[in-house]
Amino acid sequence: TPSTHLAALHMAGIQTVTVAVNDLIITSQITSLIVAIALTFMVLWIVFGSLRVAMMGVLPVSVVTALEPGVLVALSVPLSTVTVMIGSIAIGTGVDFSIQIAQRMRLGGYTQESVNGAVERAGVSFVEATTTMCAGFGGMFAMNILAIQQFVLMIVALLSLNMIMAMFLFPA
Repeated sequence: TPSTHLAALHMAGIQTVTVAVNDLIITSQITSLIVAIALTFMVLWIVFGSLRVAMMGVLPVSVVTALEPGVLVALSVPLSTVTVMIGSIAIGTGVDFSIQIAQRMRLGGYTQESVNGAVERAGVSFVEATTTMCAGFGGMFAMNILAIQQFVLMIVALLSLNMIMAMFLFPA
């Protein structure tokens, strides 16, 4: 009968709920990341008045965001309601690096010399800022809560990747 068939399709239990929640998390994360990158792109376009600079500004952040699932797997960090927020945080911190380089390039007239100078001057401050932020987050490793430790581990990894991508991919 049709009602028996529908009952057979309805599964129950913690595993079913977990699968459903994970599907919602992944879908929500993808949607929020697309919106965050689009909004970031639009703001950069308005601020710098250049479509090209806006695209260059979101490229390093987009690459880091695309690497996020691989970083989760490499660090054995499960996808959860805590770790799902990391992508948007990575965009927010990563775009700051791009803005700093773009601003320095704009002041130099978007020439090869301005790119070289921007990376040389910004590189040291990027390393200092990233090291300081990672050290600050490092204090949270003292908490004996695995979900927080995993969250901090991902933040530190993505911050470092954002710094590297901004210094090497953006100018390239």
